[in-house]
Amino acid sequence: MADRLEIPQQVVVPTTVAFIIGFSSGATTSSKLSNYQFMVENLHRLPNSNKNWYFFQKTKNYKIILAGLKGGLKLGTNLACFTTSFCVLKDLFCHIPTIDNHKTLAGGLSGLNIAIGVSLIYRLRPILSPSRLLLGGLIGSCSGLADDAKTYLKQEMYSDSSASNMEINPMELKKPIALTNVLYKSNDAIFDESE
Repeated sequence: MADRLEIPQQVVVPTTVAFIIGFSSGATTSSKLSNYQFMVENLHRLPNSNKNWYFFQKTKNYKIILAGLKGGLKLGTNLACFTTSFCVLKDLFCHIPTIDNHKTLAGGLSGLNIAIGVSLIYRLRPILSPSRLLLGGLIGSCSGLADDAKTYLKQEMYSDSSASNMEINPMELKKPIALTNVLYKSNDAIFDESE
């Protein structure tokens, strides 16, 4: 039962990173806007004494911090929700038998679906929708392509290590085994042609 409730790492890491990026971006933007708004609203009644100036700055800083936290949480939560839904959709599309082991296609489809959802939620103009759909599909395909490349390199590394009947050394995992084999094969081909 506990195994079924565990959230996979492919969902947790991107969601956390998306929340951190969204929080920092939202906090920065909202705090700047709050600063400008506070200054515009209180420009006609600037303080006259040091004591009033202290309270003016203190109130301004509190409002900026509060607005930054609210804006950061809002944007971070939105971005984390969209990232989680993208990862879950990609995982669901990977379980379809015709798309199995083709994460590029699964990523493209999930990116396209997320772009459609964002266009509907934020009510984007129809002129902007095709570019957003294309962008969502391309970014999703790139994400899936990176997963496919990682899977291919892992399979290549394990097939090379099992063919030589050697144990896998942890230091060998950091070396690009697949690339060195390609280089050796190309050098052999060059020497074969010259002979």
